[in-house]
Amino acid sequence: MKHFITTIAAVSLVGGAMAQSRSSFLEIDSITGITVTPSNGGLSFLVEVSNNPSFTFANHVYHITDVFGFWNLSDDDDLTVTNAGFTGNFGPWGANNSNSGTGAIAGWKSNPNNGITVGGSETFTYSSLSTGNVERLGFHVRLDENFPGTGGNTGNITTVPEPTSMIALVSGIGALIARRRRVAR
Repeated sequence: MKHFITTIAAVSLVGGAMAQSRSSFLEIDSITGITVTPSNGGLSFLVEVSNNPSFTFANHVYHITDVFGFWNLSDDDDLTVTNAGFTGNFGPWGANNSNSGTGAIAGWKSNPNNGITVGGSETFTYSSLSTGNVERLGFHVRLDENFPGTGGNTGNITTVPEPTSMIALVSGIGALIARRRRVAR
């Protein structure tokens, strides 16, 4: 009986580790070579991957080979979201949202893990998103080595935003929303 309970606990841990939630994202020191440009009042995001994308974690640089997940993240609030679509050059991409646990994720993931390769881009669009609760962006990436703390080469990352970057992002989204309202009148 003790062996049976241990087996069930191990299966539960493995199953839970595969589900994506806000806690699935490793907070890294910095990221280079992935640019995200919001538009459409903060509902569309152009994700561009340069020819040499990487991130730094614990003073080690990890080289990214492709990005196959993109999310808006909230650290402490749920997100109200409706995923609209994307301008597909490849796929298949599917909506991937979760308000499980503390915080939330709203975005897309490709299955199988095919995504934006170096030099490529993709635009992701929401029909609705509680933009006031978005605090950072997240990516599911593949590396040319093991992902930190795992035996595999994929994982979810997010950066701790600099205060000025977040102010610029929120201000830009706010300006787009204000402009949209003025035009609609």
